Amino acid sequence: MKKSLQINLKDSAIIKLQATVKKTNESLLKVYELQEEKKPLFINVDHHKVNTVLSLDKIDPFVLLYFDENLEFTGAAYSLNSYDGSFGVGTIYKNILLIHYPIDFAIENVSHLTFID
Repeated sequence: MKKSLQINLKDSAIIKLQATVKKTNESLLKVYELQEEKKPLFINVDHHKVNTVLSLDKIDPFVLLYFDENLEFTGAAYSLNSYDGSFGVGTIYKNILLIHYPIDFAIENVSHLTFID
């Protein structure tokens, strides 16, 4: 499902984007199975395990932004390996936004995320 989102920055700037939203109860996610081309992808993880492992094989470079249950920004990771490379990350966060790299804002300025509709 497509949703309009906005990334709110600490200086009150807003980055609006359309993202594919996926909800899953899996603890091991093959992101290439969820992704639609190079479009932003928001993943909401709904399981009771501590960690979620994201397999980032077969995808172009992305920035992963992590958000807590209130959609407050908690951190980020990069997936900059080549399309053919094998790479994965683990996270405790249940709300993850993947945006194609490079991005045009400073990650340290991210405040929170808002769903527009």
